[in-house]
Amino acid sequence: MTTKQDRIAAQLDGIDRLNGSYHAVISKLPEAAVVAAELDRPGSSPGPLAGLSVGVKDVIATAGHPTTMGSAMYRDHVPDADAEVVARIRAAGGVVLAKTNLSEFAMGATSHNEHYGNVGNAWDPARVAGGSSGGSAAAVALGLCDAALGTDTGGSIVIPAALNGLTGLRPSLGLVSNRGVFPVSSNFDTTGPIARSVGQVRRLLQVIAGWDPEDPDQPPTAREWDAGHWDAGHWDAGHKETRLPGLRIGVPRGHFVAEEPEIAARFEEALGVLAGQGAKLVELELAAASEALPNMATQMFTDFYGVHAERFTTHPEQYGSDLTHRLRLGGATTGVEYSTSRRWTERWRHSLALTFEQVDVIVTPATSISAPLIDDSAMATTTPLLTRFTHPWCLSLGPTLSVPIGAGRHSPAGMLITGPAFGERLVLEVGDAYQSMTEWHHHTPEARIGIP
Repeated sequence: MTTKQDRIAAQLDGIDRLNGSYHAVISKLPEAAVVAAELDRPGSSPGPLAGLSVGVKDVIATAGHPTTMGSAMYRDHVPDADAEVVARIRAAGGVVLAKTNLSEFAMGATSHNEHYGNVGNAWDPARVAGGSSGGSAAAVALGLCDAALGTDTGGSIVIPAALNGLTGLRPSLGLVSNRGVFPVSSNFDTTGPIARSVGQVRRLLQVIAGWDPEDPDQPPTAREWDAGHWDAGHWDAGHKETRLPGLRIGVPRGHFVAEEPEIAARFEEALGVLAGQGAKLVELELAAASEALPNMATQMFTDFYGVHAERFTTHPEQYGSDLTHRLRLGGATTGVEYSTSRRWTERWRHSLALTFEQVDVIVTPATSISAPLIDDSAMATTTPLLTRFTHPWCLSLGPTLSVPIGAGRHSPAGMLITGPAFGERLVLEVGDAYQSMTEWHHHTPEARIGIP
């Protein structure tokens, strides 16, 4: 009989064999095998995650183990305490297996990293994995862990999930505690799961979501959601109820038309699957979405500069070239520019609130292009194409789920399902219904390891 310890051992060995090609992992947690052995012991109470192996993006603190932020300057940084999400995973019986690679300080859409290696796409290591949670996505797709945690400011969970053929959730702002997670922008940062299927994402979300009274940045609405909307029976991983018959699914065009014909075709096929299950497709006009990217950049880069201003001013040489460019942009933003951009965001959120009175969820392609080659991925040209469809939703308040919908030209393609604030239940139901009718989330890259 295969034990949890056997599975963990196979995954640790897989990291040793594949990481030189994919750079998905920065470090392994040596105690993982010991924890798995304890969970195999007769009489143990493994909890709801029951030995699930989890990769943790290396901006999320792990007690007694290095948390590098993907930066050379934090190479020897060892936190005293786990981030809240890590503590919850451990308490639920999850096995924290490895710290996954990322764009330096979680700033970037490709997971280029000059300190720990550029993360390779699980389907082709010469191509980008997406970012900034590229290591988390590549590790799951390669079988190096069962699931992973990523962080998302401008699309950093849903983009790598899409490009690696996985399911990833950017939760509603404030649903999951960010305590112990190194910030990019406290206005937009979220922490969420990446896994093979909606069921696995739901399983992890059940554990990490909810009120954390020690997180000063978590809004009070998280407490209200935790108290009033949590229904453990409904959220069971085996839950199969769907609300697609009669569900109003908004489909915006214009800004959200993929540049790559293969992705546009896969998206139309996915719409056909949803309509075939009884969903009502509603064409939407969201013209303001084209303004999301510059407004997101203005606020995100400025907030990012605020986090790093003191160190960057005194030791700019400690930062990689991509970060230096973005930090300079953030430092040059005026108060008027920042205030104007914040006001635009409030108007955008107001328009979305009105839109969600007309439709229940909104669906779009996850990216405009499939994964480009690492060596050809200039920041100025690649990042806007990868974030074009994510920034509008990162400026909203609600959740966005990415599910695989087939093959793009060079990598898997994904579909984004976005809902109103704290609409996780609904977007997961829609994603689950789609996956019940398709097999894309079962497709795996050739390099994926065999797991007992």
